Amino acid sequence: MAQRTAAERAAHNERRRLVQEALQAQREKEAGEEAGARADLADRLAELRLRKQQQQQQPQLAEAA
Repeated sequence: MAQRTAAERAAHNERRRLVQEALQAQREKEAGEEAGARADLADRLAELRLRKQQQQQQPQLAEAA
């Protein structure tokens, strides 16, 4: 009976370990996706700022000409 209990505990511990690994992998995947989304947003923001800067400079260039 003690062996069975030990085997059951070992199986339970293995299941817990596998669940923890799966949860960690999911967290890492989500963190990677979030980092990618943040990078995309940073790129878009930089593009918008550049466009705004260029649009503000165009009237100044026309006046100077």
